[in-house]
Amino acid sequence: MNLEKLENRMVTEAGSDTPAKVKKTRGRKPRGPSVVSAPVRSVGVTETETQRIVKKIMAATKAVKKLEKKERSNDSGYAFVSIDDYYEQVALVIATKFGLSWMLTEEPTMEERFQDVYSDTHIRKVYRTVLLTDEGDSMQHAGFITVTMPYEGATTAGKMLSYAEKAFMRRTFKIPTGEAEAEN
Repeated sequence: MNLEKLENRMVTEAGSDTPAKVKKTRGRKPRGPSVVSAPVRSVGVTETETQRIVKKIMAATKAVKKLEKKERSNDSGYAFVSIDDYYEQVALVIATKFGLSWMLTEEPTMEERFQDVYSDTHIRKVYRTVLLTDEGDSMQHAGFITVTMPYEGATTAGKMLSYAEKAFMRRTFKIPTGEAEAEN
């Protein structure tokens, strides 16, 4: 099954008629990873649990501050926020103040390798988000994030997971970083 069909299936299974949107590169070489997010309806969660989780997300979103881009890419020189800064300034604060955390799990059958027009090998993986609270509530299917990145050897898996975590935090808690688009 190709990725577009998979993403459309995930969105359709989630109860949405709108297919996931994929950022097009319009013939230019992508400078970094790309992300596709598919919203997913709560599955196996009571309305009360969902309401508690949503209240925690809303409270955390109101409390999140803008993150400063302190790091620079060695390849292209663009500024970015490190995953450690996200963990220290977002994840730790949200867990401590609001009792909310998450896990991203790689969907093992959802990996795809392909060559782009420049003959570079890329890898695409799908991550599932699970939201957890300190009260024992959980939302097992809070969303899917698809990350596409040039294959760079042993470090690729860690970079992809870091990018998926950042994309999740930006999408869920609306964290400002000064970027024009979340996919950059």
